[in-house]
Amino acid sequence: MQIGPDLRAGSQKYLLIIILALVPEALNLVLASILRGFGYTRESMLVSLAVNTITVVGNLIFLFGFLGLPKMGVAGVALSTVIGRIIGTFLLFKILSNRTKIKVKMNQMLLWNKNLVKRILGIGLPGAGENLSWHMQFMVCTSFVASLGDIYLSTHAIYFQICIFIMLFAQSLAMGTEVIIGHYVGAFKLRKVYNRLLKSLKIGFLCTIIIALGNAFVFGKPLLSLISDDKEVLEIAKNLFLLSIIMEPGRIFNIIVINSLRATGDAKFPLVMALISMWGISIPLGYFLGIYCELGLLGIWIGFCADEWFRGISMYIRWKSRIWEKKLVLTKRPNLYQFAHQKLVNGK
Repeated sequence: MQIGPDLRAGSQKYLLIIILALVPEALNLVLASILRGFGYTRESMLVSLAVNTITVVGNLIFLFGFLGLPKMGVAGVALSTVIGRIIGTFLLFKILSNRTKIKVKMNQMLLWNKNLVKRILGIGLPGAGENLSWHMQFMVCTSFVASLGDIYLSTHAIYFQICIFIMLFAQSLAMGTEVIIGHYVGAFKLRKVYNRLLKSLKIGFLCTIIIALGNAFVFGKPLLSLISDDKEVLEIAKNLFLLSIIMEPGRIFNIIVINSLRATGDAKFPLVMALISMWGISIPLGYFLGIYCELGLLGIWIGFCADEWFRGISMYIRWKSRIWEKKLVLTKRPNLYQFAHQKLVNGK
């Protein structure tokens, strides 16, 4: 990724320690998803808040050597992250046991129901593949940014963290819609499935535009100033905030529609479109504009923007086509497909 020698040593220490967080983090993702499926979304949020609080406090202690501990730098940041994730795992197991009365036993983890695992992986693997593709794309583009210099890399990292805050509303709306659609799918209420997504999309699109505008003209600079006082960073990020007004509404289609498609079992299409768009549009366009045309960080993020809109429009067309509906009916109740499809078409 073309990381400079000054950053490389610290990065290696961080990665060696953060590896220890992978297993508890994997468990946390599964446990939180189970709780959301049962409707316990608040509990998942509170555990996440607790984990992040522990991590932040640990960062302060290890970074600055509070409580008489040595200053550990990025190694301390990694260590506090590991501690937070492990505590989160214990909390989620406890909540799962108390709320759902499900008792998890170690020997059960060795028992495999092939049909059930096949059904889970049929949705989970394409979903994971899409996320993996996004992270790999982001790493490749980050290597482009690193070649521009440390100041661009810092701006890239800081701006991405602010983007996560912009996406919070969309992600919460997407998760809630996914849970509701999952219940509707289980009850075979396909018309409600179709309409629920469209309603959520309208709400998300409108709110995201408002948030993006507020971030570009009101909140963005103050937020960035809390993290960095470098004038060059602020100048580079200014154009990125303006770009977010265009990019974030496109991202809302991806976040909400992809989650809903997965809830209906249509998980392969988002993966295919991710591979086409990320590796056929985002990376080539980002390199061409950012490196070849010398637009720098802005050019690379224009590539991200093009990817979000291309995939977002594709997801919307997929949902409107109701192909997911046909697959769902044929899988669950093949003898009722013609009847159910006709009712949906007639709006009944």
